[in-house]
Amino acid sequence: MPQISQRLWSYHHKKEDLRHTAIFGCESHDGMLESRFQTLGHPRHQVVQENGSLYRIPMESINLEDKLSRFTDHWSPRIIARLNGQDVKLAKFSGAFDWHSHRDADELFLVLKGAFRMEFRDRAVDLREGEMIVVPRTVEHRPVAEEECAVLLFEPAGLLNTGEEPTSDRTTSGSWI
Repeated sequence: MPQISQRLWSYHHKKEDLRHTAIFGCESHDGMLESRFQTLGHPRHQVVQENGSLYRIPMESINLEDKLSRFTDHWSPRIIARLNGQDVKLAKFSGAFDWHSHRDADELFLVLKGAFRMEFRDRAVDLREGEMIVVPRTVEHRPVAEEECAVLLFEPAGLLNTGEEPTSDRTTSGSWI
């Protein structure tokens, strides 16, 4: 069992806002969090950890149009929320992505704008705005978009977009926006 030490993280809102949030967590000797957080003082925030950093996410509406306007690159998903060990991501597709599969993860793709085709080795499924598809684990696939489209993704936190394939310049698990 790792050595556990108590550590306090605190975050402050704007100086004119006197509210604050204190987060208590247990940290092991290797820096990994060993327990869930307890949020005090401000119940409208979710706290997540990524690459050793803590992020406070307001539990308020998330404007998808605004988030999509903050990036232009294709095949580089942006994380907008996390729930039950799943990342909720936005991505822009254009052209064809790499063939890949995920050994231990299903993926959900919901088209927000435009259209794309999900190709499988034996068939293809065309998706338009408002339509979605779930790709089961181990199924080899690649999304292809003739024109730019915007997609909302649900997938396990930390999942690499190129699956078990060798890494490429497109490989990412996403970044927070």
